[in-house]
Amino acid sequence: MPQFSRISPKRSMIRLSSPRTAPTKPPFPASASSPFRSWSPSCAFKGSLQSLHDELFATLNGSLARVVSKSALSQARQKLKATAFEALNERLLCSLAALLPEPRWRGLRLVAVDSTTLRLPPWLENPHEFGVQLDSGGQPYVLARALGLFATTSRLMLKATLAPFASSERVLLASLLPHRAGDDLLIMDRGFPAIG
Repeated sequence: MPQFSRISPKRSMIRLSSPRTAPTKPPFPASASSPFRSWSPSCAFKGSLQSLHDELFATLNGSLARVVSKSALSQARQKLKATAFEALNERLLCSLAALLPEPRWRGLRLVAVDSTTLRLPPWLENPHEFGVQLDSGGQPYVLARALGLFATTSRLMLKATLAPFASSERVLLASLLPHRAGDDLLIMDRGFPAIG
């Protein structure tokens, strides 16, 4: 079975050697077109390692397109924190407010608030974070409560929160009130201001 020997910095090609007999000349002439001719330690410092790998595989495959596997995408998505989406949403809202001013009613921005429930997948962390409910057949499932502030004229979600199902709508609303502007008119259903 052939083994790869070290790449010589003076020759930009890979030499193959066998444990039985060592070749006396390279496996292909120096003038031959080889996919390994462009990959040598001398070019490793001209760019990033990723661009070097891209160039190597482009030479081998004949294309520059990298393919991301479903597994890699899933693993990367699991590493994303919720704060990244919150920061992106905040930046988007600021950019939209500057480019497209929202229509007002008597100088006020109309903001609706409401909550809903979401059935979540039974991943290991979800039952611990949101609690477990039982359906009519006694089967467990994970249920969360979501509450959001929604700009009615622009139809943009301004801020949202996700909490255990047992959380009160009023407590969740109180956590979102600091995120509204001073010229917002908050529209809510009669369940929010009720004394409970």
